[in-house]
Amino acid sequence: REEDIFLTYWLLCQRGALWGWSPSPGKLQKLLQKPEYSVFRGAQTFESSFFQVNKDGQFINIHKHPNVVTIGILASSPRLLLPDLMIIAREKQETTNKNLKSRALEITRLIPLDLVEISVHDANKRQLKMHLPTGDKHYLQLLAKEEKVDFLFECWVHLIYLMRLASGKSKTPENLPGKKPEVHTLWKSSPLQAKVTEVR
Repeated sequence: REEDIFLTYWLLCQRGALWGWSPSPGKLQKLLQKPEYSVFRGAQTFESSFFQVNKDGQFINIHKHPNVVTIGILASSPRLLLPDLMIIAREKQETTNKNLKSRALEITRLIPLDLVEISVHDANKRQLKMHLPTGDKHYLQLLAKEEKVDFLFECWVHLIYLMRLASGKSKTPENLPGKKPEVHTLWKSSPLQAKVTEVR
């Protein structure tokens, strides 16, 4: 039942699992507090940063640097019991700021969760597989501090399972059959302004 799924989701949130590892909001949630994203103001966001890798687990480098993206899961309305939206963001490409920790984020995609298939690609390497509505498949390796990465990945596994329950799938996520992988990036050349793209 949706009420049971919500209860499990709420309990995870109370453990701090879906709110990140700090009581202060993450970079993506801070971005969503800006006036241009007022529709999401106050929405609690489960967010993590990931290295983008290929199917074999090798890092995908952009301009000789690992491609890092931030994935956020949230409810688009406070009336919803469960999250229904995925946000993809990246650090702004600022040539004057070499410190990745201080770079601001920019949102590149907003996609309804029911159009995204997320599964565990390699649990040992803490990698997820994401199948987007465009047909692209992306492989992501969790980026977190060593003392926190195992618990945080476990939270993602629980969240994936809850999303499958909510969609009527009771089994744990399975990898989707796919063709020979191609290299795609999870961001486009220009940022989005709070609108869904590539979703028809």
